[in-house]
Amino acid sequence: MKKDVLETIEKHNGSRGCIIAILEEIQDKYNYLPEKALKIISDITGHSLVDIYGVLPEDLGGDRNRAESYANTLEQNSRLFGAMARSRLLPESTDQVSYWEEFMNDKGEGAQSLEELGRAYLFQFDSEHGSHYYQEAIGNDNTKRHLIMHLVRYHLMSSQQDPDQKHEHLVEAENLANSYLNSKPELTAPQKAHTYQMLALIRNIDGDNAGRDEFLEMAASLDPYFSRASGVPSEMLYCPPDEAKVQYSSFFQPF
Repeated sequence: MKKDVLETIEKHNGSRGCIIAILEEIQDKYNYLPEKALKIISDITGHSLVDIYGVLPEDLGGDRNRAESYANTLEQNSRLFGAMARSRLLPESTDQVSYWEEFMNDKGEGAQSLEELGRAYLFQFDSEHGSHYYQEAIGNDNTKRHLIMHLVRYHLMSSQQDPDQKHEHLVEAENLANSYLNSKPELTAPQKAHTYQMLALIRNIDGDNAGRDEFLEMAASLDPYFSRASGVPSEMLYCPPDEAKVQYSSFFQPF
């Protein structure tokens, strides 16, 4: 089984965005989704088992009881990661801002909890507070500076959802992208290429085709294989081989 699962993941380039396609292919092969297969998929793609079991429908491997079990295990080992897992399983009507404010009042502030609070504000379309807490998280831990690009993504999405404020959102997105390019320590070539690609997307949405093509050329000059996706790669992808980092992320979160 492991060989089949690994081949399926490799077929989809191990992409986080291809999780549904991977699960569907494994299900077609075995007529169900074995737990062993899901654990392999989680390990390789970085998708949380809480997400896979708790958010996906049952026909794609969803199992609320298993999700609760994994959340309980996380809570026993880390209050922070347990709280993050639990937040994924709360009803959609839950006020996530209050949830994370209560957590921070009880457990104290940290880079990850500040990020979660910022994200909760963004889901409430409050970019002022969302940006504030993302910047607080970066100030607490500079390896989280990729959150700047999540803010870029937020404003790009908002430019499509709020036509009356389209220009303002695009200007803010471009300013944020440029601030990321100028951040320290210097970005790697792939990181710069992805940022230029996002600047190209901004110009494309704004109808500036010449500007779009210029940024695409800049991206290709740095990394001929740069991704055209708008998803933000984590700086964990560029972690030195002699360092270890822990990350909890969700493929259901756009920013």
